[in-house]
Amino acid sequence: MNKIKQIGAIATIAVIVICIIAAFVFGILTYTVGSKYAPALKASVWAMVVVPVFVYAAFMIAGVLGRKNKED
Repeated sequence: MNKIKQIGAIATIAVIVICIIAAFVFGILTYTVGSKYAPALKASVWAMVVVPVFVYAAFMIAGVLGRKNKED
């Protein structure tokens, strides 16, 4: 289970880094080109917030279910 958590954490960090880079690029494009890239900027910023919340919730649920299985 520990190996799965490590892989999940690394994948989450990779996704967050990609979202940060995308938000930076779309922010520059929105500023220079116009509001054509505004929806992409909003989506990447939204993903930066929501992805860690979902991953945290998944790990929390897995921990609770893992404890239940050990007790049975």
